[in-house]
Amino acid sequence: MKRHVRKSKRQRLEELRQALVVIESGLQSAFQTGEEAHFLPVVGQLRALLVASGQTPLLLDLARELGFPLEFYSIPLDALDNDEMAAILGPSRIQWTGDSLGPHAEPPLLSQKVTMEAWLASTQVVVGQQKISGEELLRMVANKLGGAHYDPTMPPELAAQVPFRLGGVSSMYLTLARLGEVVLYLGRTLLERHGGGSTDH
Repeated sequence: MKRHVRKSKRQRLEELRQALVVIESGLQSAFQTGEEAHFLPVVGQLRALLVASGQTPLLLDLARELGFPLEFYSIPLDALDNDEMAAILGPSRIQWTGDSLGPHAEPPLLSQKVTMEAWLASTQVVVGQQKISGEELLRMVANKLGGAHYDPTMPPELAAQVPFRLGGVSSMYLTLARLGEVVLYLGRTLLERHGGGSTDH
């Protein structure tokens, strides 16, 4: 088996810049046109940047290598593990955190500073009695609905989310869109600090 050649830091920063361009373009197109197909490349890039799945998630790996903290603001990460809060956030059959994360503090809702790793590990959707973490949600949407693969089947906890919408946008895509906005902010800041250029047009 041939030994792989490790990419330079410059190459990997350029890959991050390119991923951010795709995310920015996809989000703009999705919200301007209302066409949810534009979320698919966003989901695919988020998966590549944040989810291991046997590979190296680029943003998490670069942040660790460079000592860059991937921190942003969220509602409490145990919100859907708290019965009182969960009752406020959604109906009993399906509950989700929706757009409750962002790059900056927005009291009183977005007041808790969290790390990306902690957000990905925390419950973001509850379907019946099944809790789904941010990473699981991202992986399921990417692997089943076209962000990375199209699968002829999907787990029932994902199928249950598809009909739910907030402001005309699928609730699961809205959560991932806000994650995309956070990743844009964090990725751009990392690039500015470490000489990777800018994604601004």
